[in-house]
Amino acid sequence: MSPVDDILQFWFATPGTPEATYAQRRNVWFQKRDETDRVIRDRFLFLHQQAVAGALARWEAEPSSCLALILLFDQFPRNLFRGTPQAFASDAQALQVATRALDRQFDQFSSTDPTPGTTAVRSQN
Repeated sequence: MSPVDDILQFWFATPGTPEATYAQRRNVWFQKRDETDRVIRDRFLFLHQQAVAGALARWEAEPSSCLALILLFDQFPRNLFRGTPQAFASDAQALQVATRALDRQFDQFSSTDPTPGTTAVRSQN
């Protein structure tokens, strides 16, 4: 599995599975859980560090990899550096990438149909 797919699979789960329901994903997204923090640290810290250093800038070229990059800048640091200022240190990078993604109309692409005008946001049950 590619790093992009690994990030998106971890964050959103496989559509249509019990783990992909909104209620289940909320447990990952919004609950403080040491286990979730550990998993994100073990699997994604190196990618976060690469992103912050600019080594993953090419990920901005495609909607799915751009979304993964935004997660690395914006969401994963909350778990990686919980309770420290570093949890918010890459917020500006996330905003810049998200702004450029909107400028390129990446919000008009779906993860399964890269045709402009299709639903962009990965829907959750």
